[in-house]
Amino acid sequence: MKCRIAIVHNIVAPYRHPAFEKISEDPRLEVTVYYCSWGYPGRIWDAFPRKYQYKYKFLHGATMKGLFFNPGIIFELIKNRFDAIIIGEWMYVTMQIAFIMGKLLRIPVLLWTEGIREPWSFAGSVTKAVRMLLIQKADAVVVPGNMSKDYVVSMGAHKSKVIIAPNTIDNEFFIKLGSEYKKSKERLKKELQLKTQKVVLCVGQLIERKGVDILVRAYGRLRHEYKGVTLVLIGSGPLSDHLRNMCRSGNISDVRFIGSGLELKDLIKYYAIADFFVFPTLFDVWGFVVNEAMASGLPVISTKNAQAAREMIREGENGYIINGGSEEELYLAMKKLLDSEELERMGRKSLEIVNAEFSPLLMKEAFVKAIHYALLTNMVHKEGSEDIS
Repeated sequence: MKCRIAIVHNIVAPYRHPAFEKISEDPRLEVTVYYCSWGYPGRIWDAFPRKYQYKYKFLHGATMKGLFFNPGIIFELIKNRFDAIIIGEWMYVTMQIAFIMGKLLRIPVLLWTEGIREPWSFAGSVTKAVRMLLIQKADAVVVPGNMSKDYVVSMGAHKSKVIIAPNTIDNEFFIKLGSEYKKSKERLKKELQLKTQKVVLCVGQLIERKGVDILVRAYGRLRHEYKGVTLVLIGSGPLSDHLRNMCRSGNISDVRFIGSGLELKDLIKYYAIADFFVFPTLFDVWGFVVNEAMASGLPVISTKNAQAAREMIREGENGYIINGGSEEELYLAMKKLLDSEELERMGRKSLEIVNAEFSPLLMKEAFVKAIHYALLTNMVHKEGSEDIS
């Protein structure tokens, strides 16, 4: 008999599809994914780059300032009587409702979180008690890496119930399509009107938190030393005009701005023609663009402020990890890669790491382990309460 699982997730994110599909393929599980909403305002991406085979349903509800309220989850959980519930994150009312319903119905609840530190805000301090309660009362906690594991343990989670399920993307899609594009790399560069010998790529929102202004300044220094280099920035956001003005006033040439919303197959073209990838973020709980770049066979420079960098980059082997906000370190790291004759080898190492340690299969196996742990824990608690009574 299959174990019936409900996954309550915030939005349709392309990087989650392969994980949900792989989990749903497990013959021991019957999975339904509940989405709170299609997406966030301002987040433009190719939601379904291909057809994925898993069962999902959208919950009716409302979204205010990025927070979801979907009371329909109550009816779904009562009607279907799942064997376990997986809730993504803690901050949404819908997730909190699902957590409470799981406890009322005596169904094991797994908390799936990418949190790596306490929010530095008044709201964060006010809601700390809620986070601690969910972390401590969850039957299992699923995290993507060691930074998240350390955080939830510091919030009271017992180490035994924290399972690492490495974040993954559709590796197969990136690798297969990227390999095809690379066969005609020079033709593709001409098609995209990129005439320089080297291409440095950055993908992300053009907002202060992403550190793109620091990248532009560091690149400006490089551009005066290396003539055959183009920086490609793919993304949109409030810093767009400011960054363009920086390039004009600083006489920084060969910076190409590409807006958000590319179909994934077109985005992969830019990964295919790039020589290396830069992620200058000041803070990201993960950073799926690191997965994308490595699945595209690229060396990666990232700040240590992204959990993905700490989990996926091997210093000097497939890239470099620098301090966030350091223009000097970023400049030196890019200079090192531009001078390197080992870019292809480093790119192969990225592919090796992605395939060996960050595949949908490994993520699925970790979730199955977490579900098994939660079911056993919940069973023990039930038996214990019955003995007492």
